[in-house]
Amino acid sequence: MSNFLHTVKPVIQTLKPYSLKSFDFDIKLNQNESPYDLPPEFKKEILEEFSRLPWNRYPSYTNHRLTEKLAAFLEVEPDRVLIGNGSNELLQMLISLIVPARSKILLVTPTFAIYQQLARLAEAEISEIEFASDWSFPVEMIISYLKERPVNLCILCSPNSPTGVNLQQGDLMRI
Repeated sequence: MSNFLHTVKPVIQTLKPYSLKSFDFDIKLNQNESPYDLPPEFKKEILEEFSRLPWNRYPSYTNHRLTEKLAAFLEVEPDRVLIGNGSNELLQMLISLIVPARSKILLVTPTFAIYQQLARLAEAEISEIEFASDWSFPVEMIISYLKERPVNLCILCSPNSPTGVNLQQGDLMRI
């Protein structure tokens, strides 16, 4: 079997795999998981619903029904709803759509590790500003940085992972 790795884009070859450490604890906070399992009657209802679906067909990739229901619930137009298989996929879609190669991206660190991975994948130039010593968002530093060095994308994770810090709406509007 020949080695196909030479066909992989160089930027991909430099990436380290995205991984999370596994721990034996009853409550996990690092992946935003509920500490409580679903009630048995709810699991039964889900399985019954699945059994009514055809298993020999691919699911709709657009899922208009879910989009319409979410839009109605959120009181927005359906074209404002984006559905994906978890936040990593949604973030990858968004960055792929809006970040040209060799763009400039600003991150406030530490933050969700996937942002770095996706920025590298987009061949972006990454700049970082660290959280203040009290773990608050360094709002004035961000504003100053953006005035001096415009970027294509400034990622502000709120509530931030792993710190849990929220960016106040007034501060976001100022930035």
